[in-house]
Amino acid sequence: MSLCSRSFISFVLISLTLLVPSCTENDGKNPGGSKVGNAATINLSLVGSSNLCVQNGVEGGKVVMDSTGVTWTGPAAAFTVTFSSANCPVSPPPNSTCSFASSGGNASTGTTSGSHGTTYTITSITSGGNAYCTPSGDGLIMR
Repeated sequence: MSLCSRSFISFVLISLTLLVPSCTENDGKNPGGSKVGNAATINLSLVGSSNLCVQNGVEGGKVVMDSTGVTWTGPAAAFTVTFSSANCPVSPPPNSTCSFASSGGNASTGTTSGSHGTTYTITSITSGGNAYCTPSGDGLIMR
């Protein structure tokens, strides 16, 4: 093979390496929202005057969890994270509303029993009985 041919092939291989975007896993089980990543602890906050909820810095994010569950660190010393009772990551639900109340600024699901790939969407986050922020697709995905 001539030097010219080897140079051309090298150029093509380097170009492809630089131009082809990296591949990410997309199993089709996370429609909408962004995966915030795997987290045992989730920091809750809100976005400016719009009062949208933010999990680990991502609005509308879904956190991937495993059977050990997650703990939210809170927006206030007392807050509650609520899921639809029909779509609760814990079976049986801890109460009739599938809500997880904080204790000392942290709220935990405890051991979860969801199905792999299932998305659990937060319906409300309250503090002192009032809405703290507006969930915009925030939730959990069972690993």
